[in-house]
Amino acid sequence: MLALILELDRREKFQHGPEVLRQIGRASLFIFIAQYALFNAVVPRLGIPYTPFWPVLFAACVMLLAGAAIIWNERDGKRLLTVGVGPLMRRYSTARTPPLVVLPKSEAKLALGGNRIHH
Repeated sequence: MLALILELDRREKFQHGPEVLRQIGRASLFIFIAQYALFNAVVPRLGIPYTPFWPVLFAACVMLLAGAAIIWNERDGKRLLTVGVGPLMRRYSTARTPPLVVLPKSEAKLALGGNRIHH
């Protein structure tokens, strides 16, 4: 399917091909879940018998998933499927990182234990 879309794009027959692929890629986790549900729950319940025209059903499913990906991305759906690692990392990195201070050479030696006056 990917090869077909890229070939159609190369021949300038399907100019939106790369953008559709980008949309699906941006929504990859959502599309993975939706595709699983579609092909394991919805399509079998339709009771459509296997025929030589199965590629038409497959193409319809791909178009449905591509449309879902575009809607998902327009509504910023990725914010709903996250474990929150980014905000967690920012919170811990700013809270626990001491400020970086550049000391003059003379003070740096004292801070590292050099030129101490021993009593």
